[in-house]
Amino acid sequence: MQYLAPLLSLSVLLSGCGGMAFFGGTELRPPEGDQLWAPVLANAGGDREVLRGYPTYLDGTGTYHPLGAGFSVRWTQLGGEPVYLSNPTALSPTLVAPLEEQTLVFRLTATDGRFSSSADVKLVVRESPARHAPRVRAGPDRFLALTEPAEPTASDLIDAGRSGTITHWQQVVVDPLDGDAATLPAVFALHGQADGLAAAVDYLLLWPYAPEQTGRQAPLADLAADSTVEPGAELWLDAGGSADPNRDPLRFRWEQTRGEPVLPTKAHSASLKVSAPMQPQELSFRVIVDDGLLGGTPAEVHVVVGPGLTPSLPPVDPGADRRTRPGRTVTLDAQAGVTSTVPGRVTPTFHWQQTHGQGVVFETFDQGRLLVFIAPAAPAELAFAVLAETELAETFPKVARVTVVEEDDNLPPRVYLTSATTRLSPGGTVTIQATVSDPEGDQLTSCAWSASSDPATELDLTTTTPCAPGATSESSVTFTAPPAGTLVTLRLTVVDELGATGVAELELTSD
Repeated sequence: MQYLAPLLSLSVLLSGCGGMAFFGGTELRPPEGDQLWAPVLANAGGDREVLRGYPTYLDGTGTYHPLGAGFSVRWTQLGGEPVYLSNPTALSPTLVAPLEEQTLVFRLTATDGRFSSSADVKLVVRESPARHAPRVRAGPDRFLALTEPAEPTASDLIDAGRSGTITHWQQVVVDPLDGDAATLPAVFALHGQADGLAAAVDYLLLWPYAPEQTGRQAPLADLAADSTVEPGAELWLDAGGSADPNRDPLRFRWEQTRGEPVLPTKAHSASLKVSAPMQPQELSFRVIVDDGLLGGTPAEVHVVVGPGLTPSLPPVDPGADRRTRPGRTVTLDAQAGVTSTVPGRVTPTFHWQQTHGQGVVFETFDQGRLLVFIAPAAPAELAFAVLAETELAETFPKVARVTVVEEDDNLPPRVYLTSATTRLSPGGTVTIQATVSDPEGDQLTSCAWSASSDPATELDLTTTTPCAPGATSESSVTFTAPPAGTLVTLRLTVVDELGATGVAELELTSD
């Protein structure tokens, strides 16, 4: 027996920081008087498609203070079905995505005690997530020339993302929290959008002209990593080749822009060692290097986990959403009743977890492929996630949704008719196949074939496969095709134990 309560957090995801985060572990004091000062810059990450009914996260780890001062953050939900955040003041709180496909909108607000900024992000809940947001990069922060206007130039756009990405600059309006009149840089956010998803912003700071800063340039980031790695293996990210033209000390800030999060929560060294996830996928990392004032252009690497493994992994598909009644036995199949045999593919083990709804006790069979449980005694929405595991890797999960309905909540049986052809040869034998299923698993009590023709002619139907007892069944009939020019309509009428009737028709023409 197993019991898995719905998950409200993921230990494998980033464990978010608390209400206060410090860049590099050092909190700087604000300069006195009218010295230069910068605001904290909120970054809510890029838009993402997420799996319905499955634990996921928000990613504010790109939020930073250009001068390394401490700041606090808070997440608020602006749109979509309300969800529970594990910690709204963490950089990366976890949540369980709703079961209904929809778009969730969140805003991240960051404050440093003097100024605040905010950024929005969308989580697009899907049954089968597939799309990825583009990635954009702005040029290095810089001091303006004496008469130079405070606005980005063409050279400030380093990477506009993949083909089709639409980019634009937007000046960031920084809210003063205490009326401080400190001299701030002009802050611009580089936005990118493709295929309906927005990239994570990349900021550009344009500092006011300062004669004493003439010749000062931002550091040059350099990032190296293996382009491929096996699932679960160690991966080194090395930014040790980064340099500063003015020989200033360097600080490092890391971000992950694609893939299952694997970066540590406090990553500020010149090199990092991480463990690759078990699912074959693409990971993307970037490092931003600054000299305490100017941040350079991010350096980025892309790593493919488990190249060539995908064909050897078994498909996982628990099938369409299910309805059932209180107290009934429910069986979920991780492969929807289809066993795939591919040469060279190893036999997997399947792992299930309940992710939504009242916790139930369940058993698994056939190396975890089948999950069996008793539906709760009252109406409920349940969800179960399943993935397949081999010695080499894991598949991404899929989620099965089970709705426990009231006893009098009844949908008619589903009936599907098929024929090898819609054009009949007069005098030939015709076979019609039927597949019948009841949405709630109710017993089928009546299953009757009938036929009509135009012009009217006698059709002798023979039921070769009668409907079988149960909630699902197959049936078939045969008849002799009538003379040419006749339109034949075949009909199967099915009634379930609560009296709901399902009907399907199929029209055939005799040539």
